[in-house]
Amino acid sequence: MHRSLSAALSTAGVATSLLAAPFAAAEDMKLDRVVLSTGGVGYFEFAGSIAGASTLTLDAPVDSVDDILKSLVVFDRSGLVAQVSLPGRAPLDQVFRDLPFDQSALSSPDALLNALEGAEVKVGGSRSLEGKVLSVLPEQAMLEDGRTITSHRVTLMTAAGLQQFILEEAESVQFADPDLQAEVNAALEAVAAYRATDTRPIAVSVTGMERREVRVGYVVEAPLWKTTYRLVLDPESETSRVQGWAVLENMSGTDWEAVDLTLASGNPVTFRQALYEAYYVDRPSVPVEVFGRVLPRADDGSMPMAKAAMDRAEREESFMARSAPAPALMAESAAGAPPPVPEPSRGAVATESDEAAAQVAFHLSRRIDLEAGHSLTLPIIDKPVPAEQVALYQPDTHAAHPLVGVRLSNETGSALPPGVLTLYQKGDEGLRYVGDAQLDSFPKAEERIVSFALDLDTRVDVERDSTDAVTKATLADGVLRLTRRLEETAHYRVAAPSDEGRTMIIEHRRRPGWDLAVPKDGVTTTDDFYRIERVLAAGEQATIDVTLVRPVSDRIEVGTVSADRLAALADAATLSPETRDVFTRIAELKRSVERQQNAIDRMENERARLLEEQTRLRENLQAVPADTDLHHRYLASLDRQEDQIESLAQERSAAEQALREARAALGDYLSSAKL
Repeated sequence: MHRSLSAALSTAGVATSLLAAPFAAAEDMKLDRVVLSTGGVGYFEFAGSIAGASTLTLDAPVDSVDDILKSLVVFDRSGLVAQVSLPGRAPLDQVFRDLPFDQSALSSPDALLNALEGAEVKVGGSRSLEGKVLSVLPEQAMLEDGRTITSHRVTLMTAAGLQQFILEEAESVQFADPDLQAEVNAALEAVAAYRATDTRPIAVSVTGMERREVRVGYVVEAPLWKTTYRLVLDPESETSRVQGWAVLENMSGTDWEAVDLTLASGNPVTFRQALYEAYYVDRPSVPVEVFGRVLPRADDGSMPMAKAAMDRAEREESFMARSAPAPALMAESAAGAPPPVPEPSRGAVATESDEAAAQVAFHLSRRIDLEAGHSLTLPIIDKPVPAEQVALYQPDTHAAHPLVGVRLSNETGSALPPGVLTLYQKGDEGLRYVGDAQLDSFPKAEERIVSFALDLDTRVDVERDSTDAVTKATLADGVLRLTRRLEETAHYRVAAPSDEGRTMIIEHRRRPGWDLAVPKDGVTTTDDFYRIERVLAAGEQATIDVTLVRPVSDRIEVGTVSADRLAALADAATLSPETRDVFTRIAELKRSVERQQNAIDRMENERARLLEEQTRLRENLQAVPADTDLHHRYLASLDRQEDQIESLAQERSAAEQALREARAALGDYLSSAKL
């Protein structure tokens, strides 16, 4: 039974793989145009000649139908499009809606029998049984080698009572009810058909009177095409020759014969939507009304009458908008005929480029033949471009040596897609491979530097230092406002080889909030770096300084700043003499305040020490007998300490007065001083 029932169930999980064209045409339609995009899609356009009303039938794989329904477009110059139709595809849950089991029951024989509890079955084998399924329970057994196997014990209600058998040991299990067996077979066929990758006929019906050409196009998933480049460097010339090649594959499942091909590079928005799927709206269930049952209407609140009328009008308007009929499919095509196809050219493949805001397209001037499943490499550009060899120093790439690079100017007349660049150099013995590079998107009339090797003949050493200087100060109402200038300088020491010069380009990282102060000339920028350029003669050594500056503003309450800090500001050489004099005077007054405060603090500490000593002496007095020498010595010490405490109180009073006077002098000066 396990073999027979499992074999039947396994058809639900087998997908038939058919090699079919994304949109294989009938005899009256032929693939004429293909536009491949780096967005992972391709536009396929078919052309055919018809007379009068006609139905054009095209076959499409199931997994491409969603894309076709989303993007299908029909060009008919004098006719009208009536409709586009194809067989529907109901969801699997719709197939199982009227069956006594769901799709999960087809996962295994025991799951199916459990789902059909009560069904009558006939068991064949060494022990024949017939009865209704009561239960199917798993059982585990330990083998001699320690492995565990699971079997299923099926209990049947038979004419002789309850009887059991092991499902895996039965040779066959059949449903006694032929209708139930037919339902199981139909479910298996539906699952297999749903998963199969077969084709669906798409019928495009058009109306018209005369003979004319009709074109049908669509966008479906396709392998993205790739770009590779070759650059031939010529040391004796200011230009180098760049060749661009497109690598593409025909994975459509059908041969391309004399196809007009366009290659588009860009990043278009592409997505899929399950249009070839039947959807149903979930509806709420309400109880069946019986006599005497009351079901009040749910209250969703109330609002003023004017507001309610307005909302009702808006709802009615929205409903009318949703209910308005869709534009008729039979409307005459406004797009007209597709763009004319250039005549094929003789000889090598040539291309025409068309640059739009979102992409650049290369149209091949001759038609292409490409068998299904094959790859093709086509030249798309072959032109000289201005090229200059440079030494590009990137500290993040290598700390000691620059990279050998080439600065290219895109004067090809077209933007170039990104790709890998293989570099060759001309020599007396022919071409010599020198390295690979990466070429990012290259808009026309712009420059790019491509690096392909490490320049071991040139070394770069870097030293860094920084400064923090006050450049401006203002004082008002005791508030000091400082403007400081932070500077960070990198000193790049470079030396060209003794036998040849270098065009040195140093990349120095840009920092948010910092500005480039040095150098002023010979600087370009990227998103993340400054590029500082310096031409060095053979054997020349140079130090290239790069200084970044950042202004910083501070707001300081003078009363919270130490005299030493104010004195340091007075020594700032970047301030004017008048400003330094003000800071010097403030520092003197602040130091006077600090001296008085320090004196008071010392007195307070001394008073606290004396009070602690008195506490100790009083404890000793209580511990010794009266009228003894030690008792009299403790009393004398207490008298002296009382005198010291009284003297400290007088000195503290004078110091506090001096502190008030020092603070007043500082306050008066701060009130009158202006910067």
